[in-house]
Amino acid sequence: MLSSVFARELDPAEVYFELVGRTWPMIALCAIEFDQAFSVDQVERAWNALAEQVPAIGVHVERTSGRDARMVFGADHGPLRVTRYADLPSAWAGESSTPVDIEVGPVVRCALVEDGTAVAITSHHAIMDGKYLADLAFLFADVLIDQADVSDNALAEPTLPLHPAGHEIRRTEVLEV
Repeated sequence: MLSSVFARELDPAEVYFELVGRTWPMIALCAIEFDQAFSVDQVERAWNALAEQVPAIGVHVERTSGRDARMVFGADHGPLRVTRYADLPSAWAGESSTPVDIEVGPVVRCALVEDGTAVAITSHHAIMDGKYLADLAFLFADVLIDQADVSDNALAEPTLPLHPAGHEIRRTEVLEV
């Protein structure tokens, strides 16, 4: 959990996605389906609990010049709200077509389907790509279902870039079909 506001410069991959995102909003999107229903209050409580442990959820990007920017962590955006949709396809469509304002934040959002059995989580690519968004989705499920403390997870460390230099998928991680 963060006790104060601080910032760090964007890493090269984040700079790329932030620059491209000015004209073409690039959004990572994933969904989780549950075998039980959760209320809006339960999902919002879990989403806010996760945001306290994973500062990237509440980050915003501050432009320091025409080309340069930095991530600002710890700003108070107030309670994070969950958007509601009739069903999962509507959540996918709505969230993927709604721009993420990285200068205002939050840059990671959560949406709930009406029957409470699925959520869609969306992030601007400057903050989180598909792999890290999938990791975040699993953390969210842990917090929602088990009220888990996930603050020891790597995503809870805001001082490190989320796109480490030289990150590659090792051949052993690729599944052959």
